[in-house]
Amino acid sequence: MLALGMGATACTSFPDVSSVLDLRVLSVQTDPSEVILTIDGLPSDPSAKIDPSALSIDPMSIPAIGVTPLVVDPPADTAGSAVTWSVSACPNVPYGAAPPSAGGMGDPAGSAGTTVGSTLCTEGAPNTWPLASGLVGDAPAQVTLTAAQLLTAFESDVFRDQYGNVHGGFDLGMPLNLQLTFNGGGETTTAIKRVLFWSHRVSADQKVNVIPTIPSVTGYVDRDPSTWLPTSPLMTLDPAAPTHVTLGKGIYLLPKYTPLPPAGAPPDPNGPTPTPETYVTTVLSRDPPYQAIPTIETERIRYAFYATAGTFSPQRTVDQNPPGSTPPPNATGTTIHLESQYQPPATLDDVPVDAATGLHLVTVWIVVRDDRGGESWVIYKLALDAPAN
Repeated sequence: MLALGMGATACTSFPDVSSVLDLRVLSVQTDPSEVILTIDGLPSDPSAKIDPSALSIDPMSIPAIGVTPLVVDPPADTAGSAVTWSVSACPNVPYGAAPPSAGGMGDPAGSAGTTVGSTLCTEGAPNTWPLASGLVGDAPAQVTLTAAQLLTAFESDVFRDQYGNVHGGFDLGMPLNLQLTFNGGGETTTAIKRVLFWSHRVSADQKVNVIPTIPSVTGYVDRDPSTWLPTSPLMTLDPAAPTHVTLGKGIYLLPKYTPLPPAGAPPDPNGPTPTPETYVTTVLSRDPPYQAIPTIETERIRYAFYATAGTFSPQRTVDQNPPGSTPPPNATGTTIHLESQYQPPATLDDVPVDAATGLHLVTVWIVVRDDRGGESWVIYKLALDAPAN
């Protein structure tokens, strides 16, 4: 998901990316995040020109897509004002600039799981289709693209490689752009969310994406600096009750995801390494005839941490170490560290007191994302306490 802030009073830079101070789009969930259509009339020759008028999409294969944004606007919440939003769709442009860069050029080669051009939709253009509008916090918007719109999108997402072969959404997957525009308190923010459409099943074992979730979050205060394993008691955070955090101490938050330990791995109090999900996609072959070929990829799971006061370090974690990196220290050699340390502000001066509880409450969001547009999140409250005298 790409987000772009704009407006006369919009703040486009933040003291820390994990600190949420004004109108922010933290995540957008689309359910499903990936769709496999049934299209008749595709040429058997992948280099042949595609004639959209000769194609037809089985309407039963076009699902309604639920669109749920995670939008946060602390000033609007304090003032009791509403944030409105609308969603439109438009075809992806393979060679288009990706926001917020005004002149960047996306690389259309490779699978649709990579970041190709994700251009903003042009309001009023023939290929920009308004889908829904409403208030943030209402039920998820249910949007459905028509067969004609999807065929137009597939026709737009076409490019020729250096050898003149035709590629695009029909063989690499078609990322349709959903543009979400939010208005609140004089601020406007626009986000681009892509939903991946396949014109056909590229292999018998291809399955649509399963949206990742966070079933629970573990917290602890201290850990061993040499092993990174916790040395203080572990707690499971309660989404219905605030967790107390002392100023100057902070807390490590560890999201859980598919807790399946590697074969033969000893128990680890920090949590076992998740077992990554594999999925089928397509990539362009490096040799003639330069066709899209099915391949199996290992999906990465990424976490982002946000709070209304204080900061997180690191701001992002991922369940796989990047190639060539040195894994963090650990006791077993199997743990991938997904936790992030929450650092409270230095004082309680700017942390509002909750009228119902009398506590200085901070809202925390943890967003989980996968490689195919799947996103979800959890929300917790932290009660900040001054150190005991």
